[in-house]
Amino acid sequence: MTNDTRNFVIIGAGHASAQLCESLRRGGFKGRITLIGEETWLPYQRPPLSKAYLLGDFARERLFVKPQSFYDENNIELHLGQSATAIDRTGKTVAVGNDLIAYDRLALLTGTRVRKLDCPGAHLSGVHYMRGIDDIDGLEPAIPSAKTAVVIGGGYIGLEAAAVLRKKGLDVTILHRSPRLLSRVASSETAAFMQKLHEEEGVHVRLNQTVRSIEGAGKVERVEIERVVVDHVEHTNRIEIPADLVVAGIGVLPNQRLASDSGLATENGIVVDQFCRTADPDIFAAGDVAEHPHPPYGTLRLESVQNALDQAKTCAAAMLDEATPYTATPWFWSDQFDVKFQSAGLPQGYTASVWRAGDKPRSGSNWLYSGHQLICVEAINDPRAYMMGKRWLEGGMSPIADDVSNPKIGLKEVRTSNTGAKPQH
Repeated sequence: MTNDTRNFVIIGAGHASAQLCESLRRGGFKGRITLIGEETWLPYQRPPLSKAYLLGDFARERLFVKPQSFYDENNIELHLGQSATAIDRTGKTVAVGNDLIAYDRLALLTGTRVRKLDCPGAHLSGVHYMRGIDDIDGLEPAIPSAKTAVVIGGGYIGLEAAAVLRKKGLDVTILHRSPRLLSRVASSETAAFMQKLHEEEGVHVRLNQTVRSIEGAGKVERVEIERVVVDHVEHTNRIEIPADLVVAGIGVLPNQRLASDSGLATENGIVVDQFCRTADPDIFAAGDVAEHPHPPYGTLRLESVQNALDQAKTCAAAMLDEATPYTATPWFWSDQFDVKFQSAGLPQGYTASVWRAGDKPRSGSNWLYSGHQLICVEAINDPRAYMMGKRWLEGGMSPIADDVSNPKIGLKEVRTSNTGAKPQH
């Protein structure tokens, strides 16, 4: 359609948005594309921020998913450093400042925002978060003069931050409310491995902790915690931990208010179907903010690059009336010290785990089963196990657990059974 006068508007300027722009153009869309983003930066990668970028091994220019020339050459109109404040679904407009931008189809890729600390002292200088470029650029200059750091949160972001700060020479303490690390995103067996890794590197790990307050005269000096033992009895033992800086990684919240204010369904994110469609036929959502059905896992809202990229492709197809369902196998990765962690599938509802030793120190893989069905593989410095496990999951195959646990049997020789469950078409 060479004289296409339609305007496809994208709200949110993250990883998924750059992919959506590319997929729309590759899909043959010749109309206008308008991209609106709160940050002043072009869409960029977030995973390197808490790893190589904070460590100083990743130049800022490499963060950007596409260069400025991509947007220029593809006639994509950028409204960066601006917030969309309202959607008029009847008039099909988006309010941006004092302007109204008309849309024919609208994609909400609004992502997430950090969950903020609400304890006394959370406002002090020296408290940092790990969400965007500006957050890391604010943290990095504080590191050379610091000797002690407290990381609040034991998920991927917290552990990655702790690893970087420790490599920078700081005395690091991780505080986590749950009885184990990675409590929402990995198996207990992998969590134990990661805890041992951090402790071997000199990180202090304190579990079952509640932060009572952050204290200091104008800036962070210490963190007061309460030790809570969860054996059906709650015990309190207040402890003060010295801290020159605090890094909070306690999760994120979906940016769904724009959608809910316009009358769209929201729960733990913007509710969409398998094609990234909301109940409004001209409004779509994808990426970290989208809550979507995902057989065989149920209803999910995923926070990962894989999900952002793959859902953006699904969203583009639906916007172009060529809908195909989103069924990609979830996968994640993390770098901590000399360990690369990679997982495929989700560690939800597993009844058994099988450990397969790797061929070098600090390597191996956890294979998680529900009955005889493989549902997740978690690989530690073992890319071959990750790739093979991901392939089996995508093909609906389950390796025999006894073969997997025997390192004398090569992965290519492991027997498999066809479970019929295929997370990806």
